[in-house]
Amino acid sequence: YAGVANVSPASVSNGVTSRQASGTTLAAIDADVGFAMQAFASAELHTPAAVWIMTPGQAITLSLIRNTQGYPAFPTIGMEGGTWYGLPVITSNNVVSNGSPGEQQVFLVDQSEILLADDGQMNIDMSTEASLQMDGAPSAGAQSLVSMFQNGQVALKVDRWINWAKRRTAAVQYIEQTQRW
Repeated sequence: YAGVANVSPASVSNGVTSRQASGTTLAAIDADVGFAMQAFASAELHTPAAVWIMTPGQAITLSLIRNTQGYPAFPTIGMEGGTWYGLPVITSNNVVSNGSPGEQQVFLVDQSEILLADDGQMNIDMSTEASLQMDGAPSAGAQSLVSMFQNGQVALKVDRWINWAKRRTAAVQYIEQTQRW
């Protein structure tokens, strides 16, 4: 997501070139992970602050991969996270694909390189007299409106100002999968 000035910040992966997953074998996974980790090392990033970010489904899939002896290839990862290649894993259902439905992404992020601006400021407005269009995707023109006054309801609007940005582009690496590992 590229962001909109004074509305919402860009995603931390904006402007980062992804690495297409090279396959589903252990050797291919090793190569893809090695590429992301080498990019960190080349940029001299602070690896103790690095984490993997992926969906719980991806973590489950990785936990089920077996090596040639039949043992789990990644025994320290699961649906709730864990570690993968020696780094902590954060699982989130908010890791969304940017292409086809089967496409997934695994991120390697140096948390110390993500700058956050949060004054803790909020603006809360309340109205018992507003009329609202009750729609998740409102449109212009004549619409059916709900009167807060006529229905004995209260409308609350909360605005919070927060912003973030990467200090360096290399602080985020990601592997884009067009197929599941």
